[in-house]
Amino acid sequence: MTPHCNFTGSTKYVKGTTITTVNELKCLGLTFDSSLNWTSHICDITKRCNSVLYSLYPLQPFLSEVNRKVIVNAFIIPIIQYMCPVWGTAPKYNTVCIENLLRKLGRFVLGLNKYDPVKSDVTNKLKWLFPEFLYKSEMLKLVFNIIQGNCPDSFVNYLDFADTSTIVTRTNTYVKPMYEGFSELYKRN
Repeated sequence: MTPHCNFTGSTKYVKGTTITTVNELKCLGLTFDSSLNWTSHICDITKRCNSVLYSLYPLQPFLSEVNRKVIVNAFIIPIIQYMCPVWGTAPKYNTVCIENLLRKLGRFVLGLNKYDPVKSDVTNKLKWLFPEFLYKSEMLKLVFNIIQGNCPDSFVNYLDFADTSTIVTRTNTYVKPMYEGFSELYKRN
């Protein structure tokens, strides 16, 4: 599979190989941009999901709320969740687009009007997570699988519980495991 690239910028030569600087690179459905703020990827997610949603609107009167939820959970939510552990670090100004999309989807499923408040219904009734919590949830799943040993070999011993740092608050003391690559950084401080 060849990555999709928008070529712009300068060309460098390393040992006879041409390397061209690009502003965007699309690989495995994830669009990397030069600043890693995920603007292009989030815009692509929003466009694709809105396209599917708009094609479903004519069917809304004929579908029950349960059926609308099943369709959205099957066709749109996976697009949003794909690669969330990577793009979930995007700045708030980028994830607002995903939040607005989830609100739009919630209004579609629940049969609400354009300006009806829906955020609490999205989280409580539909059980969808907004980007910040979706990212945290996916990262917790990843850490759990690493701890349980249900992970690729590259993640074995990724979390080192022998080398920890302690965080003390007014009421509690927390032990924080070091990440393999950053343990030396923490030891210097």
